[in-house]
Amino acid sequence: MLISYHKISFTNLQANLLSAVLILSAFLSGCGGNLYQDRGNSLIRTGEYYKAIPYLLESIRIDPNFAPAYVDLGTAYNNLGMNQKAIAVTKEAIRIKPDDALAHYNLGVIYHKSMNITEHYEKAIVSYKEAIRIKPDYADAYNNLGATYNKLGQDQQALASFKEAIRIKPNFGFTHYNLGNHYSKIGDFDAAITSYEDAIRYGIPEPALSKAEGFIYHNKK
Repeated sequence: MLISYHKISFTNLQANLLSAVLILSAFLSGCGGNLYQDRGNSLIRTGEYYKAIPYLLESIRIDPNFAPAYVDLGTAYNNLGMNQKAIAVTKEAIRIKPDDALAHYNLGVIYHKSMNITEHYEKAIVSYKEAIRIKPDYADAYNNLGATYNKLGQDQQALASFKEAIRIKPNFGFTHYNLGNHYSKIGDFDAAITSYEDAIRYGIPEPALSKAEGFIYHNKK
């Protein structure tokens, strides 16, 4: 199953230029807390998670109630495999800003990834549902909710979640792929082929792409 993350690609040059702008801006405006968070966020977007952490900690030191810095710090810790730290700081973001859909979504991702145990999958479901309650058109949350239900063997709930994600975002390749896996699992190969073809058309990464192509090749009449 593919679960989705919020990532935007930055080049190293863009990141370095942004760093210089932020440092100058912080000096001129005195708004260092937010700007440290911006710098940390830009490093996360380039996959430089270790480098992001000191900026985010400094942002929190300057403004201990700045929820976005905790959210980004949780993302950095999660991508470095520091799951307990990721959970703790993301929960702090939610304590500060309970209606932050992204924070609840990220907490779901952390629980989903942290351990293959039922308790964590159930906690992920609670987090994804809360993100959806706050933001009803949250296609990524519906996709991940479906993937988590699938892990728990709750096929009907998984199917309903995937279909809702596609209703909101018809070109969501991740969800079409997950839907293909679902149909393949229950033996509906024709529906699986259609979903995999949609996933390929809209775009999915490897190794999912090769799996979808292989399934179509071996099963399409």
